[in-house]
Amino acid sequence: MPLSSDQHIIDRQFKSELENYSVRPYGRVWTRIAQSLNLKARKSEAKKILTITAGLLLIGSSAGVYETLHHGKNQQEQDNMQLKRESVTVVKDMPPVTTGKDNNQVLLASHTVSSYPPSQEKAVIRFEPSDESFATEFTRENVSLNAMDAAKRTTLDRESRESAAQKRLNNYSPAIPGNCFVGITANFNNTWLLDKHAMSSDNMKYELTFGASYGLQGGWHFSERWGVQTAWILNSWQGQHYKNLDVYGRTTNLDFREKSISLTYMNVPLLVQYRIPGYSYALNGAYDLSLILGGQYGRLLSYRVDGVKGEITDNDLFTHNEFAVVTGFDYDLMTDNPVFYTVGIRASLGTNIFNEEVPNYFEFSKPHNFIIGLHGAVNFGFSK
Repeated sequence: MPLSSDQHIIDRQFKSELENYSVRPYGRVWTRIAQSLNLKARKSEAKKILTITAGLLLIGSSAGVYETLHHGKNQQEQDNMQLKRESVTVVKDMPPVTTGKDNNQVLLASHTVSSYPPSQEKAVIRFEPSDESFATEFTRENVSLNAMDAAKRTTLDRESRESAAQKRLNNYSPAIPGNCFVGITANFNNTWLLDKHAMSSDNMKYELTFGASYGLQGGWHFSERWGVQTAWILNSWQGQHYKNLDVYGRTTNLDFREKSISLTYMNVPLLVQYRIPGYSYALNGAYDLSLILGGQYGRLLSYRVDGVKGEITDNDLFTHNEFAVVTGFDYDLMTDNPVFYTVGIRASLGTNIFNEEVPNYFEFSKPHNFIIGLHGAVNFGFSK
């Protein structure tokens, strides 16, 4: 039996095919007839299959070509990077390289230099300083370098920091030649009346005595290392506390054995300074260490003996004028403005404070003021 779905396609060709059979076709004969009728449809389907297959093959081949090209490009980049690494050599004590733009010298010593700059840019890249510097042949040939790019990529090393510290010192220190300063000062002192007779006596005992002073000061630095300084010390409290000993050489708590000589002076020192400038990384600031030596004039303003104030007359036992030698050192700490601070130590030894023409009822014969103490000041620096 023919398929019911094939009943509607019996046409002239079908009829011509039936003429070859004497009986009605059945089974395989009918199938061959149906296949011959669908020849065009099968050819069209084969064309579609071939078209799809060709498209898939084209896409596959395109992907393979792209992968091959991409792999080759990556391999070329890796080869270039390897060549860059192998071309870097270690050099020491290289001469400066001169730029073609402004003839500035770019020092390569103690810095890391990158070779192979970009094709559109000629630059030298310097990083943190090290014991060795790296460069390639193009740096040895004094090729044209972009100094501006090199400066942008350069970090400060220790030498540049020290240069900045020196610049800061010069900007804010009054130690620059031609600079002056004024300020207020104060001292806290340990005072003594040194006397050979009293020190060897068995009838008295020295006790610690402290005093203070305050005033104004100023100075002028006329060279890089040298300067002068003076001050007006309005009040300087000096003197000596001591005790008389009994016949057995013992001290007692009796008030009449407590003795004291208290002196008040106005002092005017004239000092020479030798300065040693520097920079403190701990304090992050510039400083001056100054050695001090000079003389001082003192004028007696008042005195007290055993707490009783005396009147200054021409016949006083204490001389009205005193001269002393002064020495010590100052440490000036600079700031980011003209104000700077001073701490130091001062010591002075004066002349005989007793008038030899006046009778002396003290245990001292020729006492001298000796002072040693801490010195401090706040100063303002300015140009002359």
